[in-house]
Amino acid sequence: MLNNKARYQGKTIVWVSPLIMDFHLHKTTQLEILRAFAQNGNRVFLIASYSCEKVTSRPWGVRLVLVPLRFVSFFSTIIYTLVLLLFLPWLLLHLKPDYVLVEPLTAIHGILSRFLLPRSKKVVLDVRSGPVGKAGFAMRLSFESAMHMARRFNGITAITPLLKKDICSKYGFDSEFVGVWSSGVSTSVFNPDRYDASRMRRKFGLESKFVVLYHGTLGGPRTPRGIIETIKAMGELRSGYPQITLFLLGNSTFPPGTIEHLIQKLNVQDTVIVHDSVGYEEVPKYIAMCDVGIVPLPNFSFWRHQCPLSLLEYLAMGKPVVVTDIPASRGILEDCDCGIYVPSTHPMKIAKGIAYAYDNKESLSRWGNKGRLIVKNRYEWDKVTGTLESFLSKL
Repeated sequence: MLNNKARYQGKTIVWVSPLIMDFHLHKTTQLEILRAFAQNGNRVFLIASYSCEKVTSRPWGVRLVLVPLRFVSFFSTIIYTLVLLLFLPWLLLHLKPDYVLVEPLTAIHGILSRFLLPRSKKVVLDVRSGPVGKAGFAMRLSFESAMHMARRFNGITAITPLLKKDICSKYGFDSEFVGVWSSGVSTSVFNPDRYDASRMRRKFGLESKFVVLYHGTLGGPRTPRGIIETIKAMGELRSGYPQITLFLLGNSTFPPGTIEHLIQKLNVQDTVIVHDSVGYEEVPKYIAMCDVGIVPLPNFSFWRHQCPLSLLEYLAMGKPVVVTDIPASRGILEDCDCGIYVPSTHPMKIAKGIAYAYDNKESLSRWGNKGRLIVKNRYEWDKVTGTLESFLSKL
């Protein structure tokens, strides 16, 4: 019998995603998993969109099929859906994919693929998350519809065993119908030896500071990620730990000025820096300059089942991480020293976690090395890809 790698050479894989390439800069999973498939000798295509700036290159061997689309919140999704319903049939008949992967917001295109392609071709719904936060009616309806459409597909994949369990329990799917593959990270890209931390520190005037970094979307009223509480924690640390600086790297969906107003109100302008999101290739430079990362996700059901990509990227860069004590964190870190657990997102609890990291500066490098080993052993993209390939081979 052929092994998975042999079986997946020469396959054509099409991923239909609601990703907006020049807007969702922090979302790289689709590109990374497809890059790994491409490195195994497959033809891979990502169907997505762009808002203002078209990506003209083929990142990491992934062939991009991009729809020009001005970003206007949920209306963009509707327009994108309609455009693809007209365009996708031609593309499928032209490419003749062996596998089509769709997401909850593109599940209708999975139905179209099942109708147009021979039964030997497989369609899979990939679920990275359920509806997050106070998702609107339309978003929840879209997710529920996707789960019902998936009954006509060949399988579903989930990001963690906990999410798989939740899906099987809530929607009545057989365990064999749902596979699991986690987030992943490249330890060659996220390699601390490749980046000059002192240069980045000089750029932002942080040479003598203890830097706590958060990167990724900052969330908003409907999708709380603990950022407001972390800024408040900096207010608690201001007098006792003036050397600590919080660096927030990413955009938010809070009303304009919300974060800036809070920073001014707490008088932490000198210890909190807010920076716009940057491209994927720039992220390791910012992680390199920090002393410790932070992932302060609240203990809500929609975060408990996650595998936070930012957490893996901190670990790959050899950085310990302050995290809330939720299953998403425990599932990755377990009891490793590289995880500094706080019991909740209460500002005082977060402040104590950050202070603990500062008080143990001499141990951070050793702790961070353990975190990098976790990624190398379990979350390298070749390992994650092998898990997905194993599931696809059984369909």
